Amino acid sequence: MERRHELRSPCEMSALLLMFGCHFQTSIADWSRTGFRLVLGEGLQLPRCEAFILHGSRFGVLHGEVIWSHPGVIGARIRNPKTAAISRRFGGESGSIMPA
Repeated sequence: MERRHELRSPCEMSALLLMFGCHFQTSIADWSRTGFRLVLGEGLQLPRCEAFILHGSRFGVLHGEVIWSHPGVIGARIRNPKTAAISRRFGGESGSIMPA
């Protein structure tokens, strides 16, 4: 399991996971500036290093990569934390994608 000494904040936010031309309902359990823990729907599993797209009404589109995986939950790295859409919604230059 990878941790980079980032301050993680609890969060309950629903999001859609987009992969293989399909979407799956998920929820973000906690987040940091560079990653998040995602609770997956029943039966959905993602292997380590799998890339995916996450969409939520509060943050727009995120590109992620699985860094650890357990049944029903994954840890993911955010690949686009400084895109214009995210920066406008959540504080510009702070680099944080989620509201405090």
